Amino acid sequence: MIIQDFPGVGKTGRAPETRASELDVYGGEETTCFVSYSQLVGNCTLVESRVHDVLKSHRMDSRELFKIDAKEAARIVKTIAADIDHESS
Repeated sequence: MIIQDFPGVGKTGRAPETRASELDVYGGEETTCFVSYSQLVGNCTLVESRVHDVLKSHRMDSRELFKIDAKEAARIVKTIAADIDHESS
């Protein structure tokens, strides 16, 4: 999802669009949050944790927002999810 031009990486057990709509107020300000990429993964907790570890130097004041290009963030999610799937097989 994207908030104020910064990608957020997080997990949800619901539709990503539903979660994004809950984040339309960020830091007390109304914003527009939209889903730019989503992926169904087997172990979302592990994928999220590893992605956050990789992106920690890009983290903003929010736990889930990062100063990184959204396409690059999506590429990192895809790579980590594939690595975890490979480890599990």
